[in-house]
Amino acid sequence: MDSFKYSKKRINLVMDMNDIIEPGSLDFDDDSYFLDKLNSDMVADEIPRTKPLFFKGDGNVETPDRAMFIICKEIVPGHFNTFGEFTSKKNELLRTFGIMFTEVVVKEVKTKQELLEAIVIPARFRLVALHGDKSKGVCCVDGMLQWNLFGHCLGQTGLLALLPCFSADAMLNDFDETSMPLLDLILPTSTAYPNKVNAVVATKGAGFHIDEGFRYADGKHVEIQRWAYIVMKVNEVGFRQAMNLAKEKTEANFHPTFANEILGHEVVRGYAGSI
Repeated sequence: MDSFKYSKKRINLVMDMNDIIEPGSLDFDDDSYFLDKLNSDMVADEIPRTKPLFFKGDGNVETPDRAMFIICKEIVPGHFNTFGEFTSKKNELLRTFGIMFTEVVVKEVKTKQELLEAIVIPARFRLVALHGDKSKGVCCVDGMLQWNLFGHCLGQTGLLALLPCFSADAMLNDFDETSMPLLDLILPTSTAYPNKVNAVVATKGAGFHIDEGFRYADGKHVEIQRWAYIVMKVNEVGFRQAMNLAKEKTEANFHPTFANEILGHEVVRGYAGSI
């Protein structure tokens, strides 16, 4: 399994937080690419939004000061694209997130075993970028990692960004064969059950893939910058206000159809304060 780890000691590679781009505040590098996607891949009708669910106070799951990126760059059965945009520019994740975390770890995974080994590692911020199937699980080159196993093996996490399609809709059977949503396993609505994460942003339905072509005029990737903005604001004002700010900037700065694709597929749940 390919992986690489960075620390703040390599400070010459790390950019300043002032360099983090507010969602949509710069022009796209290639307007023709965006317009093509707008006309061919984006949904014109408004996508019904799920109301965010915020719990009072700060998160109670303790995590190390680590940002964890779990990325699949391989073609998997049933899909024709990958998430290679996260690592296509050398050190882009380090440059972006290194100022906010002591450690930035990138795990490039392709098999179920590699994915399992990566998700158990605790992290303050964890982004999972693989394809997903509503009923089967997370897509790997050697088959599906079932949602049940994914949820039960997930390590302690502060903020979890789940990019796999249908991760917000996924259902699984608990050990007593009780059917339950994946989100209820990792962050229950009842305090009677322990939570694995302090906050999660999951994907409802078949989410829109913000691929390699979506870069700002300065070369930074739109989705990497969007998550950097969210994490930065979480550190400043807490999870609820951070997500509200990200929503406001997305609606104000992006084309309405693009904003609809981003926000319409997000399901937000977590503790309102620090995570």
